[in-house]
Amino acid sequence: ALSMACAYLDLDCKVFMVKCSYEQKPFRREVMRTYGASVTPSPSMETEVGKKILAEHPGTTGSLGCAISEAVEVAVGSEGYRYVLGSVLNQVLLHQSIIGMETKIALDKYGITPDIIIGCAGGGSNLGGLISPFMGEKLRGEKDYRFIAVEPASCPSLTRGVYAYDFCDTGMVCPLAKMYTLGSGFIPSANHAGGLRYHGMSSVLSQLYADGYMEARSVEQTAVFEAAEQFAKVEGILPAPESSHAIKAAIDEAMKCKETGEEKTIVFGLTGTGYFDMVAYEKFHNKEMKDYVPTDEELKVGFDGIPRFRGIWSRRCGMKVLVVVDMQNDFIDGALGTKEAEAIVPKVVEKIRDFDGMVLYTRDTHGEDYLDTQEGKKLPVVHCIRGTKGWELHPKIEALRKEEPIDKPSFASQELGNRLKTIDGECRQRAMGGLESVTFVGLCTDICVISNAMIAKAFIPEVPILVDSACCAGVTPQSHENALEAMKMCQITCE
Repeated sequence: ALSMACAYLDLDCKVFMVKCSYEQKPFRREVMRTYGASVTPSPSMETEVGKKILAEHPGTTGSLGCAISEAVEVAVGSEGYRYVLGSVLNQVLLHQSIIGMETKIALDKYGITPDIIIGCAGGGSNLGGLISPFMGEKLRGEKDYRFIAVEPASCPSLTRGVYAYDFCDTGMVCPLAKMYTLGSGFIPSANHAGGLRYHGMSSVLSQLYADGYMEARSVEQTAVFEAAEQFAKVEGILPAPESSHAIKAAIDEAMKCKETGEEKTIVFGLTGTGYFDMVAYEKFHNKEMKDYVPTDEELKVGFDGIPRFRGIWSRRCGMKVLVVVDMQNDFIDGALGTKEAEAIVPKVVEKIRDFDGMVLYTRDTHGEDYLDTQEGKKLPVVHCIRGTKGWELHPKIEALRKEEPIDKPSFASQELGNRLKTIDGECRQRAMGGLESVTFVGLCTDICVISNAMIAKAFIPEVPILVDSACCAGVTPQSHENALEAMKMCQITCE
């Protein structure tokens, strides 16, 4: 688009294109050249920052952060040139809000109200533009929508990044921005073919995600291309790999509706066609495409390069964790519901919204053979069967959820214990002094809250474990009080 605009206005256009994309998307490159732009694979030897990046990372295939650094250097050092970025920044989201406005006008014309709005997320511009008018209604309390950002598992800035002030570019030329980030030095695997290669995320979307107004999920690229192929066969449109991340999530949500019998209107952003991306499609069809998910150790390298400002460093590995235990329909107003459980829902919602830290969720999860299990024989009430309405989190809780719930087949979860131990260890490695505290809320005080609080005490014995008793309910009021007393005896603070 920039190359075309420059051609119309007789302006010189110089593009620094991520080297991996330069090689994987030759037709996109040639379109730019057709309009007169010069296209340089980044990082390059044409700039000082490019030379530095290549010296530190020989053979690197680059990232958007690298390309930004080179473009800024050339723009600043060349008379008459200006730097233009097509993603991430606020003015880009404002420009792309036209996408959302046109979408909303079309939906309103036909009397359609979406339940779920889904977009792919790299730097966040197309997603931010798509959701902007709908998010405005949500923030003003006029309507409620569910927003889902979909990113690649190989570059998971929202789902595995930290919320911190970081450089927007690899060369550390640009100002700091508060965003979800993998560190400005993070470079996605060359194996990743689906675009969305930025280490960070729009500050606007990061804030919305941190405040619980938006969900995020990551998907692996072979599943993305499978969804793209399915969409092409059904709709006759070959989607861009980036768009196909949103298509994958839209299909998943539609299949959930099919399983539960619910009717939902799902809107997703088809951001482009894939005719310039046939190299990636070829790799997929030839079975040459592989999934790559960075390990925690690989992500740590990027995290270690984030500037440290103690006290504002991160919500993802912040000083506090809130664990919301089994706030599911069956325990609230379903098979095992109680009036005490219903009464704590508004309190738990308020607790989540006001909590300044990371929020984890657990779900009691059983199979169709529940009555044949030891628990089922002692408590022969069918509940929380995977995929049922009773298994789902209460809608008001689900609307705030950002992390994928931990599904546990029994009362306590070792996975939760390991997760807390990992978070505590990461914080200590980053000179954050470990977790400040872990607070438990939810159901039922005398079964799953107490058992998981004890698990936490065993896995992270030096971290204070707290229970907010006003945000918990037991099977009976008396068993609730008994459980609180028992936890106090085990040095768990009950507030």
